[in-house]
Amino acid sequence: MKKVLALTLAVMMVLVFFAVRPALTTAAGFPDIPTDYWAKEHIDYLVAQEVIVGFPDGTFKPEDPVTREQFAKMIVVAKDLSLYSPSTPTFPDVSKSRWSYGYVEAAAKAGYILGYPDGTFGPTRNITRQELAVLGIRVIGKESESLSLNATLEQPIAMANDEQKVAKWAYGAVTLAYQPTIQMLNYRKGRLIAPIKSATRAECANSVYMLIVPPKDTPVLTFAESQEPGDLAGQEFANFAVGVDSTALIFDGAIGLDENPAVLYPSMIREVPSQENGLWVVNEVDGVETMKVTFRLRKGLKWADGHPITSADAKFGWEVRTHPDVPITYNVVDLKVEKIETPDDYTITYYFKEADLEPYYVMTLMYPEHILRERFEQNPGALANDPYWDNPVGHGPYVLTKWMKGERLEFEANPNWYYGEPVSKKIIQYVIPNTNTIMANLLAKSVDIAVNTGSSAAQASMIKEKMGDSIHVEYVPSTYREQITWNTQDPVLSDLRVRKALAYATDRDEISKVVYLGTFTPAYDWFDNLAVWNPSLVTMYPYNPDRANELLDEAGWVLGTDGYRYKNGEKLVIEFTISPEKPARAQTAEVLTKQWKKIGVGITTKSISWGVAMTETVPMGNFQATVFAWGGGSPFDLTSGAIQIYHTSEIPTAENDYNTGNYSRWSNSEYDAAISAANSTVQMSKLIPNLKIAMKVWTDQLPALFLVTWVDHTYISTSVKSYKPFPYKTWTSDFPFVYKE
Repeated sequence: MKKVLALTLAVMMVLVFFAVRPALTTAAGFPDIPTDYWAKEHIDYLVAQEVIVGFPDGTFKPEDPVTREQFAKMIVVAKDLSLYSPSTPTFPDVSKSRWSYGYVEAAAKAGYILGYPDGTFGPTRNITRQELAVLGIRVIGKESESLSLNATLEQPIAMANDEQKVAKWAYGAVTLAYQPTIQMLNYRKGRLIAPIKSATRAECANSVYMLIVPPKDTPVLTFAESQEPGDLAGQEFANFAVGVDSTALIFDGAIGLDENPAVLYPSMIREVPSQENGLWVVNEVDGVETMKVTFRLRKGLKWADGHPITSADAKFGWEVRTHPDVPITYNVVDLKVEKIETPDDYTITYYFKEADLEPYYVMTLMYPEHILRERFEQNPGALANDPYWDNPVGHGPYVLTKWMKGERLEFEANPNWYYGEPVSKKIIQYVIPNTNTIMANLLAKSVDIAVNTGSSAAQASMIKEKMGDSIHVEYVPSTYREQITWNTQDPVLSDLRVRKALAYATDRDEISKVVYLGTFTPAYDWFDNLAVWNPSLVTMYPYNPDRANELLDEAGWVLGTDGYRYKNGEKLVIEFTISPEKPARAQTAEVLTKQWKKIGVGITTKSISWGVAMTETVPMGNFQATVFAWGGGSPFDLTSGAIQIYHTSEIPTAENDYNTGNYSRWSNSEYDAAISAANSTVQMSKLIPNLKIAMKVWTDQLPALFLVTWVDHTYISTSVKSYKPFPYKTWTSDFPFVYKE
């Protein structure tokens, strides 16, 4: 009787600790694994291979912890090892009568598990995430490499916010586990390794999957987008985001931005400075806030040419961006820095003469002093046009090897990138200005990924219908907002009543439905994506043609017998400057033509290519109205793009080389004061009231008419793995981790 009872208990132990798969459960049939669950694909695969199983109630319980003996079984089954039952147990706490004995011994015989220093295995202890990394790295035969890293690293290199919590014996394993060619560990929310937390069933499934189906070496990965950069200086010397995809391959960042929830994490630095960790100190003297912010570079960083990256490169970057002769697009934060100290090659301390919510911006760009110092000192103003920017020396995962202007850019892996070897060895970026041509290339399967395509919702729907399961269309939310920028110095549009009338005559919902098939949401101003935004605090312009007619009457525009309005013999017609590269904008103009005709306003369009419009036409004020998108920034930037763009100082002039962003040419002293005050404090009690003032002034004066918030269409071949478009912008820098099956 006791023997039967013992056997029954043993079976129950198997059910409780590992579970079985009921006959009716399919690989994709777990009710607690949503279709968008982060590890669903890996769980489905392992269940189908019977490496892991579900529970009798049909669930998988992805967040349940996994014991060390359960993980040993997963490894043995995944590696197809034969069970091993030696006469003498390897571990005193895993006896021959234990259900996991054969699995633990098989894993030990294969050299996958070693146990604790006291000789025990701890079978019922939950496996921690750093133990998961150590065991996984041992299984793939990289233990000696990890042990070597243990002896040389100051802390693991995992681009995570809790690297300091990893035990030294796991430094190397954790570092390797996150590298592109391994990708064995996921991040927890907050961009955390959570090294001493228990690994969940989903996390173990992810790790085991990557052990047996590792990232596949991909010789070439291709992507297409509609615009070609002028050079590879990023947004340093231009006001638009063309080239960001290219520069994201060449340059890494000191700090990265993770998603869900949005959180900063360290990349080229050891930790993100904060007031909590003492690296960001705020002081206030006579009502003026000052700051001291310290960054610590990782040791061993190199430029792509092999030259060491040091604190001197960061200081040099600041010198360049604050020099009055260098036409930098955005250096507001840099100009707040009074001085920089570099006590050693890895420490940079910035002394701010006034506070800023995002001091991290000063570390976003470093320049190779060993290459550019001499050129800079000879002629600072010429640096923006230096041939260097056609092929800069970076510190990111790739180097540019070929640029066939108007056709493509080719990149190959940078052997000096600190984070490991990319999975995709070569990246080809095709420049295809015509959206229809991009769609044709997708249909022909000539490109793996297409981003920033400018495609319409109808085109996205067509691709989904025709390509079926071979192409995935990702609808990527963005901080970018489509807007009508008025030239407020234009004789007609300088009248606020006219601008407001056109706003009331604009039906944003119809634009979204007709042009974007309802995939874009209405946008009202710069601030409507901020937590402090409140419709009751600002002037809203809901669709109201009657109110629009009243305003035009007040402004002296009289409705004629032909249905259009006139004043002093002049017909009220607004000319839109629109780039032909974006068909959706021409569609928007068509919808507006019908809407504004109802209040007696006509529309004409002038087609000018994007590059010409944004360098030779719009900044100079040679337009009446234009349609494009503003955006970018991070979710931490509480003042959004309104920090500077609509400040009077940002009006493009000959003195600033027409290289600033207030294309509306709008000036308001009350707005300037509020934005300046909001941008010089880190105290919410000061920032928010000023931000609310700026909101009210901006929306009342309406220097631009916001229409919709972008949802970018990113097209991804289903053969591509690990690619996930970033939600706060329409480009991504994850190419080192992307591969093709």
